[in-house]
Amino acid sequence: MRSSLALLVLAGCDVVAGVDAEPRPCGDDMFDGDPVTITAANAFSLSWDRDVLVYVLDALVYEQRLPDGEPKVIDLGIYPIDQLALAPEADALFYSSALEPPELAAALRVAPTQWTFDGAAPAGTYAGTPSSPEFGPRRVLVRQVLGGPIQEFVQDGNAWVPVGSPLAIAGDHAPSLTASGLDLVFADATGVYSAHRGSVEVPFGEPQLILAGEHARPQLLDRCHELYVIDPDQVINRYDR
Repeated sequence: MRSSLALLVLAGCDVVAGVDAEPRPCGDDMFDGDPVTITAANAFSLSWDRDVLVYVLDALVYEQRLPDGEPKVIDLGIYPIDQLALAPEADALFYSSALEPPELAAALRVAPTQWTFDGAAPAGTYAGTPSSPEFGPRRVLVRQVLGGPIQEFVQDGNAWVPVGSPLAIAGDHAPSLTASGLDLVFADATGVYSAHRGSVEVPFGEPQLILAGEHARPQLLDRCHELYVIDPDQVINRYDR
């Protein structure tokens, strides 16, 4: 796995490696229970085991081992960070600087809380959490320009190649994929939506509302039974099905 990460980077997901031999898309049941608060944050991303959290708070980027590790500041360069997308194994990540326009970059872990800026990233402003190589070449959804459409990319060696037609998806950032690449999740002003496909070779279906209200930067984990978002009070909350 590390050799492939050295070529490209990333993935983010909801299925434990090697468990789901025949991945299936998620359902559209609503997340309507009371939230569980994780921590204050302005942006975040979780590993697929939910044991490593990276997040932005007050212009600093932190890494924390869950459930009870101490947050440690990590260095992702001189510019403020606006978006994070952590690999499922927590050893690589996409991040976007809060510039005009934002710049998408990738980093690789070299030690606990230490990263090197050697990863490859697609052209664009924001990336969501990508799929896992457990299910074929990695895929990632990228908003290439602010306010513009979403483009899907697939890994080809050390490059990211655009595939399919651009997607008109609302929101400021980029949708995140589940591990299989069969589901995406995004938020707009009305709520959190997910969309599905039966194969990575076909388009996504129509998005369906899964959590109403104002929420941001959603990530589906634990086989889509857990939905993590940032709520208006700037805290990461978990909603369960």
